[in-house]
Parts: sequence; structure tokens; C-alpha cells
Amino acid sequence: MAAQLATLQELGINLYYLASWRDPYGDPQRYAQEIFHHWGLSAQDVLLVLVRGEDGRWRAAGVRGLGVGEWLPQRAFDDLLDQAQGKLRGLHPGRVALWWVEQLVLLAQGELPQRRRALPAWAYGGLALLGGGILGWAAVRRLCPRCLRPLHRTQSWGGIIYRCPRCWYTRTPRRGRGPGSRRGFHP
Repeated sequence: MAAQLATLQELGINLYYLASWRDPYGDPQRYAQEIFHHWGLSAQDVLLVLVRGEDGRWRAAGVRGLGVGEWLPQRAFDDLLDQAQGKLRGLHPGRVALWWVEQLVLLAQGELPQRRRALPAWAYGGLALLGGGILGWAAVRRLCPRCLRPLHRTQSWGGIIYRCPRCWYTRTPRRGRGPGSRRGFHP
């Protein structure tokens, strides 16, 4: 870790790390911001805070100074914190801190590819509605409009027709030269 910290200092970034068993605010991000200001950290500093919550789970939070924005973009920094939070579920906090510092060095050197963000939740809802609408439309096209029973596909001398077994409603395709097609009526 000392070599990685030296690499960060060459870029003008000072890294601070705090692991705490107690979170007085109940919000790790607020705790990290309060520590950042209480310690008097500057615009060239980065703080990683790992806090054990009341439920016994570790949480990751971090604050970066405004002066490190060209090496550590906010979105990529937040992505690293999210990944660290995921790793805290299975690894010891010390190992997660070591991994996070390695990734921070790679990000500062421009060697870490930035992840693409997933679509927002409303986009998934819209896609689900669109897909459901298409499936619903296809299902309705296969139902009899009179009695709502499924239409059966039948081969006739004029082509394929769809017929209701109960009320004998008949639907013919709208393409080709068969009855009911758009090219004209052929008996």
C-alpha cells in the first residue's frame, strides 16, 4: 500500500482512511463529510471511510476534494465506492480498503475503464410496458372479438384463415391475394 500511496502523492493526491465501529450520524456519507471537514482536509485530499452500522454490516463512504477532479471524476469515484460496498459483503474491511486504493491508483493514472451506468428504473418500466403492450396486442389478435375464445388456424382453398370454434367468426389475413386481402376481394 505504501507504493500505491507514493504513486498517488506523485499525482498530488493525499489519501486518508478511517475504519470506525460507530457511526454517530447513522449515515456513512454524512459521517465521511463531517470527518473530512473536522480533520481540515484540503482540495487535494481523498478520504475513505468504512463504518460498521448498527446492523453489524460494514458500509463504505468517501469524499474527494475539489482539486482532484481531473484525475478522479465524481462518477468514477462513486462507482468505486459502490463496488467497495459490494465487496464489503464478503471480504474483511482491510482487504476492501487495499483493493480500493489499488483501483483508485488505476483510476488516477487513467488505466481503469469507467463503467457505464445502467438505465434508470423508469426506462426499465417503460420497456416492460412496451413489451407487455406488444404481447397483449398479439394475444388480442388471436382472440375472437365476439366471444373472446382463441381462434384456430385453418388452411382453406384461399389461404390460411383464423376461425372461432364456438361462434364461427372468421378472420382472414390482410396480405396476399386471399379473401379480405388489401389487393382486392377474390371469392
